[in-house]
Amino acid sequence: MKNIIRSRFLITTVFLVSAVIFFGVAYAETFIDDTEPEFGAGTYLNTAWNIDHIELSSGQTSGTFTSQVFDAGEEVNWSNIQWSENVTSIDKLIIVDASADVWKSTDSGATWTLVKDDYNDTAGNDADDMAADSNGNFFILHNQDVWQSIDSGATWTKVSDNYNGSESQDGIRIASDTNNNLYIAEGDEDIWQSIDSGATFTKQAANMNEGNGNIRGFFAIGADLYAVDGSADVWKSTDSGATWTLVKDDYNDTAGNDADDMAADSNGNFFILHNQDVWQSIDSGATWTKVSDNYNGSESQDGIRIASDTNNNLYIAEGDEDIWQSIDSGATFTKQAANMNEGNGNTKGMFFVRVSTNIVFSARSSGTNPPTDVFTGAFSDPLGQEPDVSSARYFQYQATLNSEDSSLTPELLNVSVTWLPIPDTTAPGAVADL
Repeated sequence: MKNIIRSRFLITTVFLVSAVIFFGVAYAETFIDDTEPEFGAGTYLNTAWNIDHIELSSGQTSGTFTSQVFDAGEEVNWSNIQWSENVTSIDKLIIVDASADVWKSTDSGATWTLVKDDYNDTAGNDADDMAADSNGNFFILHNQDVWQSIDSGATWTKVSDNYNGSESQDGIRIASDTNNNLYIAEGDEDIWQSIDSGATFTKQAANMNEGNGNIRGFFAIGADLYAVDGSADVWKSTDSGATWTLVKDDYNDTAGNDADDMAADSNGNFFILHNQDVWQSIDSGATWTKVSDNYNGSESQDGIRIASDTNNNLYIAEGDEDIWQSIDSGATFTKQAANMNEGNGNTKGMFFVRVSTNIVFSARSSGTNPPTDVFTGAFSDPLGQEPDVSSARYFQYQATLNSEDSSLTPELLNVSVTWLPIPDTTAPGAVADL
């Protein structure tokens, strides 16, 4: 079943265009597709009719609907095309677990779908961390290998085998900055950078925190990198990981060392997860406040990963594969899912990506039926625009429905095509008022 969030955009614009010829008035006329029989006169490709609209067929991320041929009866000016649509954007939560399986949720962590069983095929189970760049490419770090997916996790390719060459340390965290550079923090606190989507890596820093303990959380804001280590210290780099500055010594003061993960929301607030506690910084890591003490109440499992969506909701994945959500910056949490992957293994990487849907129109006209011209244009304004086709008797449109995830679909509810007669301005006494 497609996950459809309705944010209906209904259009009630009325067009009144006239041409005055020999003191007569010729009004614009409109063809409308808004019922199943009318749409049924067209052609569906990876699309389907559902109750009161056209949508993508199940499992599809792109499809087209080609309309019936509209016949004006004579050569006319095809002046406007407009439509009603439901399009949506939504956050998708991605997880890789200890069994090397990749999962997704498009309903705030409540339900989960297996995207890929064993991303690394026969290379063995497990993963160490996971990240995504701004182009929508996914990356999984495991030991000294980096895997990439360019199709939202469905298929994976090893893009780097032993990213650090002859060195023996394994990577433990991976992150991507705003320039789509990848960074790996490894077990000896070295930092490596890739500027070619993981194909090659260069060491940026050796022992970035001077042996202060392994990195537990690692992310980028813009081009700046942040890390929290096993000694509960928070660090920052503004030069692609080459040098590091101590932002906060012991974020949790006397609460003991260590951390489990670190994240930031879109408002620039930082969060550190440690066991069952959540700490927040509103000043880029300089000071920290515990906002949640035992986020899961009487339950005993510790959290292992934390992430924020684009609406600044926080999510925690814990050791028994439960998922918790906070809509108030970590003050309170609600369990979204219990054992999200049915005991398949602990979460090793977790992040959000924003996915959206859209509808784009093209059109063609001709003096023959069906039109022989190719479809042209990329019209995306449902309020209406000129289809930019030649004056002709016959007209046809094509709607392309797109989604960045197969569980989401745009909806096309109706289409209006308006045409105008061509005035005979050569007749004696004719006046054109267009």
